[in-house]
Amino acid sequence: MKISRRSFIGTAAGLGGITLAATTITPTPALAVKPKNAMLIDVSKCIGCMRCVAACAEYHKKYYGQETDGTVFTTVPLATMQYGKRPTPQNCMHCIDAPCATVCQSRALEQLESGAVIYHEDRCIGCFLCTTVCPFESITTDLENKKIFKCDLCSKITENGGAPSCVTICPTQSKSWGPYEEKVKEGQETAERNKGKLLYANDATVIYVLSEYEYEQLRNAPEVTVIKPEYPSEYKSYSLLVKWSRVLWIPFLAGAVFYGLAWRGGKTVKKVE
Repeated sequence: MKISRRSFIGTAAGLGGITLAATTITPTPALAVKPKNAMLIDVSKCIGCMRCVAACAEYHKKYYGQETDGTVFTTVPLATMQYGKRPTPQNCMHCIDAPCATVCQSRALEQLESGAVIYHEDRCIGCFLCTTVCPFESITTDLENKKIFKCDLCSKITENGGAPSCVTICPTQSKSWGPYEEKVKEGQETAERNKGKLLYANDATVIYVLSEYEYEQLRNAPEVTVIKPEYPSEYKSYSLLVKWSRVLWIPFLAGAVFYGLAWRGGKTVKKVE
């Protein structure tokens, strides 16, 4: 079978596309085991001083040169409750087996062994798939520049044994940091003592403890996105579906390339007399 120059170039390009696709559709696996440490947030202790927001902004300015408001990384919304307003600290939950890291096709989101989900701006292609699978709406988008902002758990500090900036600055210890199992135990004891709720133990790096009243009020507050009856595990299933749906078209592309090769080859076959 004689192959023309055009057939050869077209086939090579097609195979190159398949190879490139195969290397980009499989993102770095998310962390499927509990991280070493956890952040415990006791909502009842928050006084709304906003020092955590300022510390967050300072951290990103120091390590990344970003002159941005801390609220693109962490927030303390004042949620409307029956008996007044309640400041509620919230940031990225750094889910165990994070859906955003699973779905990211360019590996711009990477989950470290510590549990922190960090963002590589230089790898981001601006598809924003991560925002569609985040269970807690914890990713801020910049549509004009096609980039995102999210808490990285102060990875430059925590990866070296320290605690996140928002934790060390908190005057009431509404946010605390320590070994995962210790924080879960502390949260369970606090919840039992106050007849409250402990949320997301064994599902996220950030876990919440709050009174029954706070739980009932905040889970319906439009200002708060991190308080839910349980971890929304369906987002992990959705992220896997999106991830593997990108794989399904590879056999069809490969088939089209080889069919084109065979067809072009057939057009140039010459009989030997």
